[in-house]
Parts: sequence; structure tokens; C-alpha cells
Amino acid sequence: MPKSTLRNNPKSAKTASGAARPKGKPLEIKDLLTKVGLGQPRLAAASSRAENWRDFLATLWGEELAGAVTQVSAREGCLTLHAANAAWAARLRYALAEHWDAIVARDASLKKSLVRIQPAAASAGGRT
Repeated sequence: MPKSTLRNNPKSAKTASGAARPKGKPLEIKDLLTKVGLGQPRLAAASSRAENWRDFLATLWGEELAGAVTQVSAREGCLTLHAANAAWAARLRYALAEHWDAIVARDASLKKSLVRIQPAAASAGGRT
């Protein structure tokens, strides 16, 4: 059996993954995010889509009920709404069932809806 190399071998120019260390200036965070598809244009587009959904729901339900929605996303045939608390989540479920035909008329790719309760830490700006 061959002898395994030491992890902290100062003579080795390779990293733990086996690839040579890159030379030159390190990449900036924005360049790394753009490389994986999370750059500023994509985030801006997602934000505008969520704002469009909020405006549409406000026309259906009114400002009070639509204001209880903290996040909106429509992906893979599922409309997901995040509510501030359990009471608003229950009201949103009833409102979704009542106006589901109008919502599907706006986006025919939707097959189901989901209402979730926003965690307290996320609504306060903390990490979840």
C-alpha cells in the first residue's frame, strides 16, 4: 500500500482537491456569484417578478390581505406565498382557493399553491 501524503505538506503545490492553486488576483464575490448564475441582473429580474405578483394579488384581494404576504415566488408550477403569521396564512389559503381561477388565468403554468409561515428570524432580518 502506498504511503499517503501528509495533509499539510509544505513541499506540495496542490490544494486538498488536488488542483494547483490559482495564480494572480483573487476573484471578487460579484464575479463568483455571476459565474454560478446569481448575479445582479438575475436578482433584479426575480425581484421585479415578485413585485408584479404582489401588485396582481393586491388588485384581487386588496391592500390589507396582500400586505400580509412577505414573499411570493412562482416556480415549477407552484405559487408559493409566505405569510407573516399563522392567522394570515389561513386567510391567504382561503383567498387563494376563492380566486384560483383568476390566478391561473394570469399564469397557466401554475398547478398548485402553497402558503408558508415566515420564520420569525427571517422577518426580523436574521439568518434562518
